[in-house]
Amino acid sequence: MKIETPDGGLIKGNKHWKKLRGQGGNVAGVDMPEANEPFIGTIESDGQTVRMVEIEDYGLMFGRIIGPDKLEISYMEPHPHAVVWTAIFQRIAE
Repeated sequence: MKIETPDGGLIKGNKHWKKLRGQGGNVAGVDMPEANEPFIGTIESDGQTVRMVEIEDYGLMFGRIIGPDKLEISYMEPHPHAVVWTAIFQRIAE
């Protein structure tokens, strides 16, 4: 996950994934082995709660900032390609 333009409470970025085993993932009804999915979101007034939505698909991401360089995110996408996961992202220098 790359956050490209944090601007106050606005978040804009890209989520890249690659399926390592089994069938490919799905983006807007199309099966794919890997994808880049742009998203937008917001950091709420508490400075910790994060909510994001994929721009070209159905995924919703909810989470919180859990440290100066850590973000915990839960992802949800509904039927017909239902998927859920939770991950902790660690910021890395480019």
